[in-house]
Amino acid sequence: MRLLTSRQRDVLALVAEGRTNSEIGEALGISFETAKMHVGDILTRLGVSSREEAAAAWNDAHQPGTRMRILLGNVFITSWRLAGLSVAGVFAVAGVLVVIAVIQGMRVERVSSDPATLARQSPSPSLIGTRWDLLQLDGQAVVSSVRQPNLTLQSDNLAVGFGGCNQFGGVFTMTDNVVTFTDGPTQTQMGCGSGGVETRYMAALASGPFRLDQDGDSLQITASDGTILVFVTRREGDPSNQLTSERWVLSEINGFGTIEFLSYVFAFAADGSFVVTAPCGEFRGTYARSGLEMRIAVDGDTPASCAEPEREFDQRLRTALEDIDSYIIDIPRVSFAGDATRVVLQQKGP
Repeated sequence: MRLLTSRQRDVLALVAEGRTNSEIGEALGISFETAKMHVGDILTRLGVSSREEAAAAWNDAHQPGTRMRILLGNVFITSWRLAGLSVAGVFAVAGVLVVIAVIQGMRVERVSSDPATLARQSPSPSLIGTRWDLLQLDGQAVVSSVRQPNLTLQSDNLAVGFGGCNQFGGVFTMTDNVVTFTDGPTQTQMGCGSGGVETRYMAALASGPFRLDQDGDSLQITASDGTILVFVTRREGDPSNQLTSERWVLSEINGFGTIEFLSYVFAFAADGSFVVTAPCGEFRGTYARSGLEMRIAVDGDTPASCAEPEREFDQRLRTALEDIDSYIIDIPRVSFAGDATRVVLQQKGP
């Protein structure tokens, strides 16, 4: 379910109840066409071919957890061994039965090192979900004229960042503040001559498991090759209030961008409203932001008169905007992120 946006999860819950697209639209206050689009996106993201399969996936994911067999087995074995095969083993069994009686019908979870759980438990700023800007590399100050190299460990086990020229990403696990890439990191291949900092930064991350040591707003990474990386975090997405003083054009959605995106022009007003000039016509909405958090609500639906393929893309853009929950500005870009969404805008220029 982590592949779905929050709105798509709402839609899928209704699909699992047997609702039609019309009923879903009525329940969520969206049009039939938008509900239909959401259902199509859900099937694609889950890799299934029917509403029934999607509903089954939802129901499977929301059945009560039953990890007690392993947990109780471990309690019994440990107690038995400690007892030296003595009568204490009998009391261990009795204790297990009492535990079963107490917790019957309850959902029991293991203590987890899952990043999403750590993010909820950690003090602010959390290791997980925080954008960390690279400040020093082996004691050498890192200064960028474009935007600072950075790293974000997301709660979905994706690590994303910027090396100084190229974006990068990879899948990771974390245990006791030691991060291991299980896939990646891989980079885009822009030849903008970022020099040695990006090369050394990426080599350090790729050298093997690395340790995280956080001290308030600063983070030190000790890489397997011995490189020491020092980061700081930002608490404000737009400290200079540039969102409302600039006009922006769409640059990419989820890593994809084309020249046609430049026809989507965004203007954010100080009163919390925004307008997008698009091929299917202007659309408006509202936004609210605090620190690095941001939420967007889009007014209305794509006009029925809008032709394909612009119509489908317009709907996808509106859906992506409503999934956003965080943002950060690095001139000349503003990056928005959500559960399964990344939207990047670029300064429009003169």
